Amino acid sequence: MRDPLDRVLARELVVEPPPELRARVMELALSAPLPAAPVVTEPARARWLDWDLAAALVAGLLLALAAGQLLRWVDGVDLVLGDVEAALVLVASSPTAALLRWFDVDPIMIALWAGVGAIGLLLGATGALDRPAAA
Repeated sequence: MRDPLDRVLARELVVEPPPELRARVMELALSAPLPAAPVVTEPARARWLDWDLAAALVAGLLLALAAGQLLRWVDGVDLVLGDVEAALVLVASSPTAALLRWFDVDPIMIALWAGVGAIGLLLGATGALDRPAAA
């Protein structure tokens, strides 16, 4: 098998070089220092501020704020069912939510029916579904 230098020379040269020239080129190629890897520096930025962490904290804060406002709104709605806040906490912390995969449950259909129920609840709270009084 030919060495890599022979392959490169055969590809680049038209004429076969003399053996002493080939030996000298091989000696130079083997004695040459390897090129140093380029140094990549990180752009200067504040080490105490990580933008990903800051964005995650802001997103968490906004989520907590929205959840608090939603719970306050739900708590203010008069329902016949009782304490909605306690019911939401009970449903969210229930270990039976993991068992839904054992049954053939379609979460999209559940969400659609929950939306229909929410619309019905809002219409009922405004009185739009009440029968007109008999004259």
